[in-house]
Amino acid sequence: MAIKKFLLICVSVVIVAVILFSIYGYYKGSSGLLKANVEGASISYNSWVDGEKIYMNTPGGAQETFLMGVNLGLGKPGYAPGELAISRQEYLNWFNEISAMGVNIIRVYTLQTPDFYQLLSEYNNLSKSPIYLIQGAYVNEVLIQENLDMWSDACYSDFKTEVKNVIDAVHGSATVEARRGHASGSYRTDVSSYVISYLAGIEFDGETVTGTDKNNPDKAQYQGKYLYTTPEATPFEAMLTSIGDFAISHETEIYKSQKMIAFSNWPTSDPLKHPNEPEEKNTMDGFDVEHIQKTDLFIPGMYASYHVYPYYPDFLNYEN
Repeated sequence: MAIKKFLLICVSVVIVAVILFSIYGYYKGSSGLLKANVEGASISYNSWVDGEKIYMNTPGGAQETFLMGVNLGLGKPGYAPGELAISRQEYLNWFNEISAMGVNIIRVYTLQTPDFYQLLSEYNNLSKSPIYLIQGAYVNEVLIQENLDMWSDACYSDFKTEVKNVIDAVHGSATVEARRGHASGSYRTDVSSYVISYLAGIEFDGETVTGTDKNNPDKAQYQGKYLYTTPEATPFEAMLTSIGDFAISHETEIYKSQKMIAFSNWPTSDPLKHPNEPEEKNTMDGFDVEHIQKTDLFIPGMYASYHVYPYYPDFLNYEN
């Protein structure tokens, strides 16, 4: 299936989306979500891609949507992100200010505090213009630097656990043990109807991609129930495919729900050539999400996330 590209623009991040999708027949459920029949089960979803367009099922019905978003982290001025210092009132103030900007999406990099999801639900229940969520699933950067191999037991297990935690959390069914610098607690607020996508991973560096490919030559292919690799895929791409297939499988089987999915990427590990880049580590192996395909059992579809910063890597300062 050919992949087409379109732009999804957020404040401080540009996301270029590549799409794999085939529409099923659907009907509107009592919850306002759309429903599709997948292997005899009724699966809910609230957004999907078709051709070069994204559609969402909004309070006004299913409609083509241009997603405008902002990133939201765990930190605030004067505090380190790991201090989790954002108050409940600050969250509510921010939601109001974000909505006043005309923005309809918040993108978070990792699991947020239980307060965040509870207050997002409360805000959306009272708002005529709900704020939707792109939920990130982070990877432990200390483990990455120690292993430089995403197929290693430590990195892969941590990634998989993070994916499971964020899916369970947005469905209001998670208890996450406290870890220094990480959000944790009891997640009992279901905001899944406002989550339009999971965005897995971080801005991986070339050393990690190269190390993963070099150490796992026998893991270049993956055939899952919902995602699979093309013959051109690399071990790193197969790892992402496996993680994505796990995410879709977990949400489908446990919550009878599916969301669009993407994998974080940036110029340092993209599949393009950057001849003006002076740092070797930023011109090492990359990965190409066009080597990841979907099966007909995954309804919403995929897009590719691509972060563009004006200051890094260095080649961005040397090209017109």
